[in-house]
Amino acid sequence: MQLSFRDMSKLLRTTVYLPALLMLWAGCDRMVDWYIGIPLQPSFSEKSFEPGMNIFGVLRPDSTGASNNSFVYVQQVLPAVGDTTTAWEVTDATVEVAIGTEDIIVFPFVNPQQDSLPGQAYYRPETNFTPQAGEVYQLYCHAEGLPVLEAETRVPAPPQIGEGSLVTEAHAVSFTVLTDSVCHLLDVYLVSGNVYKTMRLVPGDQGTTTVTFSSTADILHGTIMIYGYDRHLASYYVTSNVSVNFNKFRKPYSTVRGGYGVFGSLNMLIASY
Repeated sequence: MQLSFRDMSKLLRTTVYLPALLMLWAGCDRMVDWYIGIPLQPSFSEKSFEPGMNIFGVLRPDSTGASNNSFVYVQQVLPAVGDTTTAWEVTDATVEVAIGTEDIIVFPFVNPQQDSLPGQAYYRPETNFTPQAGEVYQLYCHAEGLPVLEAETRVPAPPQIGEGSLVTEAHAVSFTVLTDSVCHLLDVYLVSGNVYKTMRLVPGDQGTTTVTFSSTADILHGTIMIYGYDRHLASYYVTSNVSVNFNKFRKPYSTVRGGYGVFGSLNMLIASY
């Protein structure tokens, strides 16, 4: 269907005039309040506060030197009114990741920085820990005076480049990425000399996703890095408040029980071409 010039003019006038009419009808102050989410904010009081932990945890199979890259960062929720002295970070929590339902294996996550100044609340595996694709891992966080926080994640399989799909040219590289059903989001990177390209994609039908990078510079040889995220991390990344309306109030987002935060997992592929 094609629009005539008159129809396009009407559509443009509606697009421009309707927001203006709404502001006149509702009042500029009310429109601004709606835009930044003031009517959605809860009523804060000392009585409405519920203590709890607020975490961000990621399981991943790689390490950087002697440091395992899986981690759980632990904070506590602070009251919006009445408390200006309590520290956010919880450096003395007990953090455990477990696998299995009958023969349960527990991996303690420890905080090596809890006695340092300033304290850091990053907990990492105490022993060798390599989360396996397809397995479900449970998280348990305990801290004195706070409710127990629980969560779980299923680890996606490593993304793969489809056999025979990689096509390289001087100024373009294309390939297909194969993922399992546990993967809900992909970050794909290409590094070639001084060229750095990135692309974020939702996996395609049947777990097959086509990727094409192009550049005015030569990218005939380089490295491809592909990160596949489980549904928890995927949901967290795609709902992050990164729009121009960055001050708008958002309801608490959480994938855990007994507290707030996100616990998810990822897997990866790093390949030279």
